[in-house]
Amino acid sequence: MVVKKILTRRDRLKETISMSTKELGRLEVLLKLKNRELRQIQAADILNISVRQVRRLLKAYKCSGAKAVVSKQRGRPSNRQLPSGIKELALHLIRTHYPDFGPTLAQEKLVKNHELNLSVSSVRRLMLHSELWQGKTRKQKRVFQLRERRSKEGELEQVDGSPHAWFEERGPKCSLLHCIDDATGKIKPTFLDSLKRFFELTIR
Repeated sequence: MVVKKILTRRDRLKETISMSTKELGRLEVLLKLKNRELRQIQAADILNISVRQVRRLLKAYKCSGAKAVVSKQRGRPSNRQLPSGIKELALHLIRTHYPDFGPTLAQEKLVKNHELNLSVSSVRRLMLHSELWQGKTRKQKRVFQLRERRSKEGELEQVDGSPHAWFEERGPKCSLLHCIDDATGKIKPTFLDSLKRFFELTIR
């Protein structure tokens, strides 16, 4: 009986187990927990799970070793994956009847005319994978070269105005203009009450 246990442990050491970064982190915490370097409540905080889940993981780790932290779904097909028969039928119908349709319209036709209830995202994935449709390419943003500032003050001023009843009932409605000198960046706020005064300021 003792020999059997030793052989089992040796076999476990020879076995290669692939893990994600998250699973490696869990294994490290469980090792510290087993060596009593951490408390269960501390491990729960680190792993962002409940203390009950920590106990269950620790128990599984003591029984199965590092395999306990590896996801049981690894290597298995997803539960949300479409059956191959439905995939082939959908692609056959799209190729035959809707080769120039987009995913949204093709999905509507599959539901309405063929009673094939698939989501738009599923139809889009099928069409992309089978090269029946190409997604829209994003336009590259234009890069504008920054203009150099003017060399002298007063050579160029940029003006931005905000019309508003700034003085409420105590005065006429006017625009608050911010004049920014291009060379120095100085701001010159001015209240104006007419377009005539605006042109007088800008033409001077």
